[in-house]
Amino acid sequence: MAGRNGDERRGDERRRFRPRNRSTRADIRARAQVVYGDDWVLPFSELLDYRDFAVVIREEDVLHTANILRAVPPGRRDALQAAGRAAFLRYFATVDARLDGLFAVLARRRRARDETHTVARTIAASWAAPCDDDELALLRRAQGQG
Repeated sequence: MAGRNGDERRGDERRRFRPRNRSTRADIRARAQVVYGDDWVLPFSELLDYRDFAVVIREEDVLHTANILRAVPPGRRDALQAAGRAAFLRYFATVDARLDGLFAVLARRRRARDETHTVARTIAASWAAPCDDDELALLRRAQGQG
């Protein structure tokens, strides 16, 4: 059976996007990721800076996507592509990679929580510590009692 572009398709093959020219095909295959929306909370954003491997385009600039992508220098595109491939393999390629990423996020959150609790306990302990006479006199003078 002939497809829209005149190519032959088997009956069991799923429809997929087939660009009409080579330059479009090359751009689709290999360039940097594009993220629309600069206020989204993206997966593993505590571990990854998406600007290191993706072009982030504000939603209101979606109509200017082609111009924005053309403005990215080829060297930067290559760096984005390589970093994107590394991020994909590290955090998204397999279930194990996704779980490792999830556990890394949870461990980072736990460390941050523990540090906050440690600081709070230190402050609380310093407030509860007994004062010597000099500190007590300074406190009373500060309060206008002495």
